[in-house]
Amino acid sequence: MKIVIIVDQELGPGLAANAAAALALSLAGRVEGVNGPDLADGSGSVHPGILRLPIPVLKAAAPRLAELRAKALGEGAVAVLDFSEHAQGARSYAEYEAALAGARADEIAYRGLCLYGEDRAVAGLTGSLPLYR
Repeated sequence: MKIVIIVDQELGPGLAANAAAALALSLAGRVEGVNGPDLADGSGSVHPGILRLPIPVLKAAAPRLAELRAKALGEGAVAVLDFSEHAQGARSYAEYEAALAGARADEIAYRGLCLYGEDRAVAGLTGSLPLYR
């Protein structure tokens, strides 16, 4: 399995981190076994399990995010989570729900995507994208 997060390259560090964090948390409940077990250090202190897989955070222009989402949805071996300007701007989930319900698909501006699934399929969609720095 391969997991990548792609954020809008125009987002500043704080908003990009917010988008990546929201996507990562959304992923956590959808993929069984993605977290490793709790581990103890040499002193016996327990550290909660973290992700077993690396998650590179890449960047792309906003229009490219919509294209990637559409391509990934058509790829049977890749699952997609998206994070839109509606999500980032909402002050509550109810506000997000109402904003999204009132938007046509072509009116949604994506701020981030999380693609996960078969290694080659995910790499084929994202291999040319640079790291977000």
